Amino acid sequence: MGKRLAAQGVADGIAPDAKIAFFDIGNDSDPEKSTCCSIPSDFSIFLSKARSAGAKIQNISWGTMANNNYIKMDRMLDDFIYNDQDSIIVVAAGNNGPGAKTVVSPALAKNVITVGAHHSGLQDLYQGQLGRNYLAFFSAEGPTADGRLKPDVVAPGLSVLTARALPLRTGECDPTIQLTPGQAMDGVGYRYGTSFAAPIVSGMAALIRQYFMDGFYPSGSKITSNSFLPSGQLIKAIILNGAQPLNGYQPYGANGFQNPVTLPSGSSGYDNRQGYGRAILQTSLPLSNSGLRMKAIAFDRVMIQDNQVHTTFITIDSTNCDATSFSVTISWADPPALDGCQICSINDIDLVVYRQFGDYGTFYGNGGSGKDGINNVERVRISSVSNGSYKVVVTASNLAISPQYYSIIMTGCPIYKSRTGYNYQSLCPCPPDTTCSYTCPKPM
Repeated sequence: MGKRLAAQGVADGIAPDAKIAFFDIGNDSDPEKSTCCSIPSDFSIFLSKARSAGAKIQNISWGTMANNNYIKMDRMLDDFIYNDQDSIIVVAAGNNGPGAKTVVSPALAKNVITVGAHHSGLQDLYQGQLGRNYLAFFSAEGPTADGRLKPDVVAPGLSVLTARALPLRTGECDPTIQLTPGQAMDGVGYRYGTSFAAPIVSGMAALIRQYFMDGFYPSGSKITSNSFLPSGQLIKAIILNGAQPLNGYQPYGANGFQNPVTLPSGSSGYDNRQGYGRAILQTSLPLSNSGLRMKAIAFDRVMIQDNQVHTTFITIDSTNCDATSFSVTISWADPPALDGCQICSINDIDLVVYRQFGDYGTFYGNGGSGKDGINNVERVRISSVSNGSYKVVVTASNLAISPQYYSIIMTGCPIYKSRTGYNYQSLCPCPPDTTCSYTCPKPM
């Protein structure tokens, strides 16, 4: 990123000064038609062009009107990410909600981050809106046809101040006055839709990537010697790991916004309306000047073979740490499945966390009572966590294609103790209790 220019106008965006490359799929000859867009039959055409332009984060704010089945579009995105694990693709869930199984392709892909929409906050609220802890009425819902959790997270998508393009004009600028919800002026205007929520998560991904490239991990302060290039799956794991549950869903009718309805998951944060919850950077990674003292342990590009077990021993210590919960998320780029798959998971990896003191406890991924065999992201969150010893166990339960690489993030107040079962030659970053021959990829 280059040096930031002096701020002008009312809208800075999520990742100011990030570079953007566009791939136009519009049909300029008749922009008013619903069939205005021409989507390549092979997604590698535009994905590879963006990659060659230097883009590591790709945003897709469009979708089909097809059914809820995994199809060619989803497979092509999964294939691209599986073969280029530096990349991350963020996809809008769609505006077909409410209603089960309304997320459509290509947001059904396994390896992408699928984003639904929640309300905005503060001065961006329409009259009657309850704010950012409530799901937008139109946000598409899962699950996928094969039962996977979708969307993955939600972000502001109702009453979002965003850039706009004016016909026959170039160089539109921000106004210098604050707009009111529903208003448009010069180069910005208020819009709604998951198409606007997805770019917010893309901007978050850019900031997380910069966090590691600048060496902020693990201290929360910039230390250049700690710099390394995170994989797309580590970035995905971090965003989902830090997400927080919404309070409810607010319907919209003829008389405007109505009384809210509590989401079925309560405080667990796992359901097919909000996925893992509201994406929040503040609860995703430690930052020395954020005011929230927390710690993180991350391992990226970890190689695991079929039937292998990787165990990490940690201690929860709240000394000089404010976090009251312990959260662990694992993510891996799963091989692409066949179109129309009944079970789309190819490689099954399971996450289980064990408490090793007092009233021993076992915590399974995604809030389940047993191991999850269908999702390629799993999160364990222990609320009101007690100080003491825990072990985090990752098991390659059934790998159809071996080896598989995964990324894992642990946040709260964890202190690393030791690990067993790992091939340290392929571990990034190297844990403090061993010497690794593998060097983490460095930014160019």
